[in-house]
Amino acid sequence: MTVELYITTSEENASHSGRRDYSKEGNISLLTDEERIQIIEALQQWAKQAPKDELSIELVGGDRFLTPSQVYIEVEGNTPDGQAILRILEHGVREEGLQQIVSRLTAEGV
Repeated sequence: MTVELYITTSEENASHSGRRDYSKEGNISLLTDEERIQIIEALQQWAKQAPKDELSIELVGGDRFLTPSQVYIEVEGNTPDGQAILRILEHGVREEGLQQIVSRLTAEGV
């Protein structure tokens, strides 16, 4: 799976309603704390199940590829790339529901 990540600004995110969690970088997340925890736990399980050298995400520009373990580390560490990945997953949560996204990342969905 290849995913291109586009970073949105805090101003773009500020127009949304709902619970907002302010990260250390000042970006706004619409995920609740519980949703974020469940997604991070699902990413951790996905990373443990995936082949160690499997490339799963290509960042925009093609200069960086992430394995499932690296994706988990980036999201869990709340890095800028991790925040961008989490925003993609957040969109999926809003469109399809948390359990659908979690099941795709865990044994049921892999």
